[in-house]
Amino acid sequence: MSEMRYSKEEIARMTGAPEDGIDLTSLRVIAQRAKEVCPVDTGQLQTSIRADPDGVVATADYASFVEQGFHHYRNGYIPGRHFLQYAIHDSAPAVNRIAMEHVRAEAEDAEVTSARRTITRLTDTGRELVGRTRLVIEPFTQEPRPRHVGASMGEMMRSARQQTQAATMRHGKHR
Repeated sequence: MSEMRYSKEEIARMTGAPEDGIDLTSLRVIAQRAKEVCPVDTGQLQTSIRADPDGVVATADYASFVEQGFHHYRNGYIPGRHFLQYAIHDSAPAVNRIAMEHVRAEAEDAEVTSARRTITRLTDTGRELVGRTRLVIEPFTQEPRPRHVGASMGEMMRSARQQTQAATMRHGKHR
């Protein structure tokens, strides 16, 4: 055992945060807290702690022994210092907040994308309906429109009014 690693899944289980909400930002918060609380003699363990896309890792050769403890041939069992576990539990509120913001942002993005798809679908449907409406409305004008070549404005208005009244009477929409 050379390195000590806590994966995103383990961190999600320990903090109660949604796993898909744990991103590199929340892992960096944990790594920073682990650097603050880890035992320091030479500083090698402290500088080996980092966040990577899969979780938080301490790469010093003896990191797992310091974290989990070990049996010494002369002194017996040396308990672990659990600096990574402590950092994860101590950072849980911040990790939960960051994870929830991340999940909320993803949900909002998904809603916006869904809304854009819906608007596109409605726009396409509206275009289809407009095309269908033209087809439906045009057959109702059964009477030929008068040719207004040389007709006065009054004649055109009377003709339009008569056509409207005739259409409303045919479709039962009279006043």
